[in-house]
Amino acid sequence: MKVDFIYNFRRVKGEPFLMIEDLDRGGRSLTNGIHEVVEIICKEHRSSPTDFHIIYRDSDGVWDGYVYSTFQFIPLRQHHWLKAATKYINEQYGSD
Repeated sequence: MKVDFIYNFRRVKGEPFLMIEDLDRGGRSLTNGIHEVVEIICKEHRSSPTDFHIIYRDSDGVWDGYVYSTFQFIPLRQHHWLKAATKYINEQYGSD
């Protein structure tokens, strides 16, 4: 089953983000297919997953983070992408 998703690139506090949203149309969940989804997006844009931070909105509408190189999920538990990205930066770099 394929994942139904949309995505966007944005900068938050100068940091590049790939933001992916699960459309929840009955296919595979974005959480379960995120690694492959990131590969598809990077291939389409001729970029590397290390070029940006990754946050995603799951089928429950909650934004979390993902580290492609380590397959690690980062529990941000935010309901708005900007709050999730800001929390990601703060946790990554230890700033407010």
